[in-house]
Amino acid sequence: MVVFAHQFSIVLFHGIRLILKNTEYTITDLDVLEEEMKDIKEKGYAFEDQELRKGVRRIVAPIYDRGNRSGRRSHFGGVGLMGCVGVAATIFSLEIDDKENLGRLVMETADRISYGMGRPK
Repeated sequence: MVVFAHQFSIVLFHGIRLILKNTEYTITDLDVLEEEMKDIKEKGYAFEDQELRKGVRRIVAPIYDRGNRSGRRSHFGGVGLMGCVGVAATIFSLEIDDKENLGRLVMETADRISYGMGRPK
């Protein structure tokens, strides 16, 4: 599962968890966010449409090392998760219709890097 904590500012306010809105597109409903996370896990990449910065879209995929198989924890707390690779572009350059193709390319690139870091195929 890919989690990009820098995109979500969750704060505790009088015992209520809130997600701060960066733009009008930021997902602030925890149920919607949970569904989005399930979709990310299923696809293997994340697509962010102006949630962090208006006018910018991003596609990212996780990079794993050999720890993914051994079960050791990485520096980021996830099992073998070492980072991510992705693309960011303006909404004029990265069309919604391109997200599946670019998502596949980003995942393939992340996989090649992961295999180079020792992740088993």
